[in-house]
Amino acid sequence: MLDLNLRERPEDIPLLARYALEKTRGRFGLPPLRLAREALDQLMSHPWPGNVRELENALDRAALLADDGVIRDLALRAPFRRAPDAAPVAQLASSPPQWSRRRYGIEAAEFVAAWNQAQGRVALVAKQLGVTRRTVYRLRDKYIEN
Repeated sequence: MLDLNLRERPEDIPLLARYALEKTRGRFGLPPLRLAREALDQLMSHPWPGNVRELENALDRAALLADDGVIRDLALRAPFRRAPDAAPVAQLASSPPQWSRRRYGIEAAEFVAAWNQAQGRVALVAKQLGVTRRTVYRLRDKYIEN
């Protein structure tokens, strides 16, 4: 699919969703799939911080969980908010001691600084910190999204 930012073209979401569902159906050998109105409303109201691949991944998960070929709920996660560059690190300095705990060998302040510098690009954060992408997701869940 195209590397299209969905926020810039929300009117294309229904067509892209139908295309992605057909692709998913063929890839996994599923019966015909369709979106219920509430699922389409979720797609249209989601802020889509990513591109079309994010939409495809959400639809893949929902299609594999749909019992009768009708997708009713996509369980879309709200995107996390990226703080201004220096603010999170400054806030961490005055946070309770839990933030200074070391987990995965990386302090919260070090992770948040790397996250902000890479503008949330997981691969860049992983490379900069010398950890796997999976570890970056775990650290993001712990230090950024909570």
